Amino acid sequence: MKKKITLSIFSFLIILFLFTTIFEIFLRTEYSQIHVFGPYGDLPERLVPTINSQGFRDVEHTFEKPDSITRILFLGDSFTFGHGVADEEVYTKIIDELAGPSFEIINLSKPGWNTQDQLDVLTNWPGWNYINFLYYNDSLWEKSNEDLLVNYYKWNKSHTSSTVDLLRDRYKKSNPKRIYDFQNKFDLLLNNKNKFTEFKNYLIKSIETKPLGLSYNPDIVVFGFVLNDVLPKEERSFQNLNFNIGLNLDIERFISFRMRQFRIRNNYIPSHYNKVKKFYNPENKNWINYEKILKELSETLKTNNIIGIAVPLVTSTTKEELAMYNIILNKFEKYGFRTIDLAPSFDERFSAIPWSELKALPNDGHPGPIVHNFYAQEIWKELKPIIDSTKSSKYRL
Repeated sequence: MKKKITLSIFSFLIILFLFTTIFEIFLRTEYSQIHVFGPYGDLPERLVPTINSQGFRDVEHTFEKPDSITRILFLGDSFTFGHGVADEEVYTKIIDELAGPSFEIINLSKPGWNTQDQLDVLTNWPGWNYINFLYYNDSLWEKSNEDLLVNYYKWNKSHTSSTVDLLRDRYKKSNPKRIYDFQNKFDLLLNNKNKFTEFKNYLIKSIETKPLGLSYNPDIVVFGFVLNDVLPKEERSFQNLNFNIGLNLDIERFISFRMRQFRIRNNYIPSHYNKVKKFYNPENKNWINYEKILKELSETLKTNNIIGIAVPLVTSTTKEELAMYNIILNKFEKYGFRTIDLAPSFDERFSAIPWSELKALPNDGHPGPIVHNFYAQEIWKELKPIIDSTKSSKYRL
């Protein structure tokens, strides 16, 4: 009897091992990542963002601007960054093609950014931030989290400060596709390791800042905003269920994602939407801080004779969400920004289509290629007349 039980357990473990191995291999296929389950490790190669020498998803741009060129600078978060879509599918890239050679489109957006971050990149950007630390050691990700912490404690801060020039050089020479992978993985560590957050903050403070956005001398700045842009930085990260047995497998991340979805459906943890919604209470004190940011943005653009335009990157036109989009639109208009409302045309085109058919990937709710193309077509249709009507204006905002 004991032998039969042992044999049964052994057989079960063999079957479990074979199943998990086959499933792990399938999870890593491009077919699964794009059409079935989504990517639970690295993105498929064609969806990995190409990052330029300034650390943004864009081609290289010179600070000098020819007189014959109209520069349009886009600021936003993961929607404008284009999370989950290929380089050529991001709506700013499509606008670049629609606009033609007399326009230059620049994208300074990063996942997780709020309106304060967008103000910072315009006026006070650490040109070579903590991401450069990654290029000090190309084998960094062969180490465990614990090894990384040991490396941090051994790292002498004065030495770190003296290596900024070296890091800049290595950053410029790094493969543009690898930069995103490093940045993404390092950000995940920083979210959970206080010491690395401290290290990041030190690097940011140790490097001279510059008004990166303004250095490009844009004629127009477009803010592609989403509903959680009003949240303070510390509120924009949402709880994840960290199921991890230490093997760094896609199947671990797959199970973690599914367990988190189960908990949300059963109200064990708040959904992204419910966490955002509470900030739209008119009595929420955060509005005072948010309006200060908008006021500073407005004054910055007006001082530099730049057109400021706000666009809600709509993903739903339910009554409740439209009300929230309108609150933000009204706030921008209050401080003199022009606005482009995509909600009516979005509702007309997509109201009968479920978001599951429009999102970027099976496990990624960001807008997919169809929606990015919609954003581009509609924004450019409204933006071009604004540009034409304001070219002769002395003060554009």
